[in-house]
Amino acid sequence: MRDVQEDVRAGELGGFVQCEDNLSCEGECWLYDDSIAAEESRVCGNATLRGNACARGGAYIEGDVVLEQNAIAEDCACIVAGQIGGHARVSGDATLVANRSTNKAPHITGKAWVFGVLSGDILVNGKSVIIPGSRYDNPTEVTLHIITGVVAMQHIHDARKYELQPPKQKHEKVRQRRQKKNEPTR
Repeated sequence: MRDVQEDVRAGELGGFVQCEDNLSCEGECWLYDDSIAAEESRVCGNATLRGNACARGGAYIEGDVVLEQNAIAEDCACIVAGQIGGHARVSGDATLVANRSTNKAPHITGKAWVFGVLSGDILVNGKSVIIPGSRYDNPTEVTLHIITGVVAMQHIHDARKYELQPPKQKHEKVRQRRQKKNEPTR
């Protein structure tokens, strides 16, 4: 037995594992509180699970990763950098990594659900869904926000938002503009 982290001394109880293979003995990985690592999932490196977070299926969590609150990593998700919290889920063949040039990592929260690949300073929030096969790589120091209905780049001194509209709303606005142009002048 050994101390794992500053706040985890030898002999302290942590979260729950289904089998020894779920939590590596190398590095400083740890399961706090009521967190769970089950089935074929693997937590290693400096990864930590906190609160009611759960790693299951074949999820692989390694490196500087925090899975907290009620977040879930499942299926074949591979998370090697980032923070996942709230009721967020990282599923399917999702991959979360730090960008090589900035070393910044994704942050997933709210009820967001990620199936795609994320790299760099990306915040996914609300009820956003990153669909399978999609890839977002942010090689800049500016945070890319993906929030339900809005994608925005935000810099400390300059915030620009680009609102996305569902197709029906967009087509409705075009139709209204065309109607105004065709109205007889009074």
